[in-house]
Amino acid sequence: MTLDRCYRGHDHLICVFDALITEAKSLSNSYSPIVDAKYPDFNSVESICQIKPDALASHMSGADDFAKRFAGLKSKYESASKCASNVKQAFRDVVLSDMTQPPEILKSMTDTIEADITRVSDVENQTVDLAAKVEAAKKAMKTLEKIHHAMCVKDKATVIGRTSNADPAGH
Repeated sequence: MTLDRCYRGHDHLICVFDALITEAKSLSNSYSPIVDAKYPDFNSVESICQIKPDALASHMSGADDFAKRFAGLKSKYESASKCASNVKQAFRDVVLSDMTQPPEILKSMTDTIEADITRVSDVENQTVDLAAKVEAAKKAMKTLEKIHHAMCVKDKATVIGRTSNADPAGH
């Protein structure tokens, strides 16, 4: 039986997949607040002006950090999944002539690898969905930042000054 050099045994594959799942969950826990802010859903200048510029800047920085971490996760996921798929294919090509029930053993081996792939793929799909939402939030934040800069008053003293200097007769 010849297996892909990337495969260092089932324990190692499980360890790699567990690390990928842990990183995916960390991304979700760390960056969900960016998505939860619902930046693409803002619909008025008033609500935009209520955004604290520091919070917006922090979320924009977080979106950039997310993109870097997600790219690394995606690359490692693709590599590990390809390795597991190659191993699964190699199992299908094996002949177990010394065994009385080789088809059942081979099916069990491929089913085990397939279950491992499915487990990590489900989490990866959730992370890909999160990445799309973070990217949409990032685009919206860039627009909101421009609107905030153009439309929002920086301090209330400026508003009070404008009001007290207004012509009471409306002229």
